[in-house]
Amino acid sequence: MVRFNPMKRFYETFWVPVFGRILYFFSFLIEGQKPTEKQTFDLRDKNP
Repeated sequence: MVRFNPMKRFYETFWVPVFGRILYFFSFLIEGQKPTEKQTFDLRDKNP
């Protein structure tokens, strides 16, 4: 049985993509170098 969880949906569809990209943008300041790997911001389950 799958329950609807609005906070999880908000986190997966808004928080991670928006703030993840902001953090990715400033990561060169934090780490001192640009990231070499492509980032993914999709945390949703791939299995139905």
